[in-house]
Amino acid sequence: MVSREYTYLFCLDEKRNYSVEVKRRFNDTSRYGVLTSQSRHEFLNLVKEHRLSGALKVALLPYADTHDQNEPVKTIASDIREVSPDIVIVLLVSGDSPEELMVKSGINPYAWVPATNNSVLRIHNLVKKLISEKNLTRKTKRMRWVLRLLIFFLIAGAGLILYCRFRFPQYF
Repeated sequence: MVSREYTYLFCLDEKRNYSVEVKRRFNDTSRYGVLTSQSRHEFLNLVKEHRLSGALKVALLPYADTHDQNEPVKTIASDIREVSPDIVIVLLVSGDSPEELMVKSGINPYAWVPATNNSVLRIHNLVKKLISEKNLTRKTKRMRWVLRLLIFFLIAGAGLILYCRFRFPQYF
């Protein structure tokens, strides 16, 4: 049976636009924890509370077209990386050309999601992708460990056979 990974979604939503929809989409409380905040200070406190857990953590930050609104987002992103370096930052980008905004931002997020009608679905798909990547890396590490153990036993068995061959040649 596959163990389910717990995922925290941290939403910084000053106007409560998308956080209600995100909570509705991730309503399974045994697998997802959606934590919303309206201020920068509250958001950083939420991240600090959950930084030591081994769960997958995703931060959803809004990113606008104007430079004045994006400076706080840049500082929040740098503070988040200092507090919890393993957190995944996803930016909700509004505007006509999100690629240009991402180049100008300097935040270097994991992904960006355009703020449209289907942005919650894109966030859901992105979170599922992150969970799959984490499970794949965990399984790869386990497979490498088992492969090393198998190679060790094969070499030990071959060494034992060679020892017996030279020590007891009458049985071969």
